[in-house]
Amino acid sequence: WFQTVIGGYQDSQVQGVVAAHVYWDYEEGKKDKPCVDLIPAENIRIDPGASWIDPVGTSPYVIHMIPMYVGDVKEMMTKVDPKTGSPKWYTLSTGTLRMAIQEKADSTRLARNKDREDPLDPDSRTVGDYEVIWVQRHIHRKDGEDWLWYTLSDVAMLSDPVPLKEAFFHGERPYVIGCCILETHKIFPSSVPQLAKGLTEETNAIANSRLDNIYLVLNKKWFVRRGKNVDIPSLVRNVPGGVTLMDNVGPEGDVQEVN
Repeated sequence: WFQTVIGGYQDSQVQGVVAAHVYWDYEEGKKDKPCVDLIPAENIRIDPGASWIDPVGTSPYVIHMIPMYVGDVKEMMTKVDPKTGSPKWYTLSTGTLRMAIQEKADSTRLARNKDREDPLDPDSRTVGDYEVIWVQRHIHRKDGEDWLWYTLSDVAMLSDPVPLKEAFFHGERPYVIGCCILETHKIFPSSVPQLAKGLTEETNAIANSRLDNIYLVLNKKWFVRRGKNVDIPSLVRNVPGGVTLMDNVGPEGDVQEVN
């Protein structure tokens, strides 16, 4: 709980907002506990026109992007829902799973492998249980009522839409979004780094200028007469106790210090 609370506060400072999935984790005979899972802000989708007071509750939809291992997705396809007696998720083919995790074909790679099999073509590879696949949890409002379903990325449906009140006994969306800096009428307020950006840039500019001055004092610039016998690499190296060879030494010599 300590990690969750401090992590949530850190998210709100660094990203501007913190999002969490709040639910009761129950599995008969195994688990029975409340859970608060922090969600990276980029993995949750809400409407930008939602109210800044209650962005989750007023958005017409909430989409949660969930990275899962293929093995866990297959397990969910075999788990039976005690309410309905049928599997929780549809059983999908390996080809469908492969489509959901495939990379976009790179034009350079396709040109390089012209008339040959693409080594990264998903059709030429098996789908391992440890590969990551994206599952989407959709909650959409239709005629004043929230409906819930799951999809495998944007490729296939994993479940039929059901009323949200059938999936959660309280019938409310199990998500919260908060912030540590209030900015009216903005559902994604500025983060601490954003607010301090100008001051940080100015501080860095001053520090860099001072360092440049120190480097110039310690490693001066030199004027060397062209065509004279001067050990220029020794001047450039400038190590403590170094020796620089030249023919003409003195105030009017072949080397002059530039301040």
